[in-house]
Amino acid sequence: MFRAKVILSADNEGYIIRDETGEIFGKLEHLEALPEIETILLIPKREEIYQKEHKAQIRKRYSEFNTSFTNYGKLNLEAIHTISKLNLTAIQLKVFLLLASHTSYVNCIIKKGKRYNMTRKFIAKELGISMASTNAAVKKLENEEIIKVVKEKKKEKMYFNPYILFKGFGVSNKAYDFFSQSKWKGDICNE
Repeated sequence: MFRAKVILSADNEGYIIRDETGEIFGKLEHLEALPEIETILLIPKREEIYQKEHKAQIRKRYSEFNTSFTNYGKLNLEAIHTISKLNLTAIQLKVFLLLASHTSYVNCIIKKGKRYNMTRKFIAKELGISMASTNAAVKKLENEEIIKVVKEKKKEKMYFNPYILFKGFGVSNKAYDFFSQSKWKGDICNE
């Protein structure tokens, strides 16, 4: 499969053109007008037959993975590979995983439950570690730009870097602004 464009010529014939190379694959004749189509996806006949024969199975698989987004996060594999080389201690890695698992949908706020922001006290209790270890781990993750800790109304609020992990279909403006100059953005966006 590949992405293609349909281009309308002066003589009302539409040409199917490979998006990357400009190679012409065929033409559509006698077109009076062409709706505004920027790209189309050409699907091989065997794929269409497969989709018809396995419609129920495809629907089931789709619904299993797309109906409960709150249980899934999108981890950037390149970032995870880089994090594995940061020489994080076991405690720092445990804190990283706990914070990643508590990242809120869309806004990247790290929460303990649905209503309350994550606290260092909760991290220490949840992982069975001291407050000193918790503070050191949070500081290390913040120094590495993995999380951002901000004070709002005299309380701490933690944000997870969306260039490493986020949930949902997009990222809030606030989370984006916090990490727009992040070193993680450069690695990912320069590919």
